[in-house]
Amino acid sequence: MNNTIRTADDFLNEVLIPAKMSNVSSKEPWILKDAKHKNLLISDSFAVQLGYDNHTQLMNSSMADLAKTNQNSLNHLMHQELRAIKEKKVIHCILAFEQNTTTVAIIASIIPIFFQNEVVALEIPSKFLNQSQFNLELFLSINSVQTNSTPKSSFTKNRIEEHIIYLMMLKKTQEQIAKLLNVSRSRVSQRIAMMCHRASIPGYSAKLLIERAFLANYHKRIPLELFFINLA
Repeated sequence: MNNTIRTADDFLNEVLIPAKMSNVSSKEPWILKDAKHKNLLISDSFAVQLGYDNHTQLMNSSMADLAKTNQNSLNHLMHQELRAIKEKKVIHCILAFEQNTTTVAIIASIIPIFFQNEVVALEIPSKFLNQSQFNLELFLSINSVQTNSTPKSSFTKNRIEEHIIYLMMLKKTQEQIAKLLNVSRSRVSQRIAMMCHRASIPGYSAKLLIERAFLANYHKRIPLELFFINLA
């Protein structure tokens, strides 16, 4: 190594960042951070996925500066980055955030970069996914439920009703939904009845409500609050 590279900052500024700059136009989304979680460099493709023109708009920023990032995801990412630094090993994680009223998921690997046996930077290659590609798509396939490409009018009025309808589409019982959302079963039942009324479903049929939810494309918007809950 060059004798002028004496400190971690020297290594970052004279070796690592210049080396990664040559790959900034890569089609693969990635972030390069220092050990204090500051973004040193972001690929153009990652910036575009976040709604920016290119990486220059995000230089020397942090994930906290990205207003669209969900706070739960930010906290989860920070925790996993700390793990990668402390344990000196690659950590895999999933993040989620709101992008143009759609829930977007990122599958990321946090790779520690060493200088003099200490972690001085983190490289985070990522893959962006529309969350509708996950288990709900499999559910649709198994049940042969047809959906329209254009969403119809909403029959939910608040977040808890969005949570309930999503969990119903995953075939959760009212008791299971109440436990997952930490509310009473009677409240779940009341909300289901209200949604059935708005959707003009006779007899307050949960089965018909689930079918109507798929037809209205509710499966394409997964509540972020449920993304971090074990739904097994």
